Amino acid sequence: VSGILFYGSLYVDSLWVDKALRNQRWGSKLMQEAEKIGKEKGARFATVHTMDWEALPFYQKLGYAIEFTREGYDKNSKMFMLRKVL
Repeated sequence: VSGILFYGSLYVDSLWVDKALRNQRWGSKLMQEAEKIGKEKGARFATVHTMDWEALPFYQKLGYAIEFTREGYDKNSKMFMLRKVL
């Protein structure tokens, strides 16, 4: 997981888990640790973006809500910007 603290928020830029380690809660653990660090550093909320064919249900299960949807991508894909209060 990588991200940046920006003006009172935590922006999670990327999260990646090797296929051999998926479905073992590593993604959830990494996100929870990033959120913990963000909160300790003063972030009041966290943001992340994902495409409709990526990880939307995963982030929603972690408590993230869709804040904005951007349309117009190839193959009618959508990008979701999600937010979670820390």
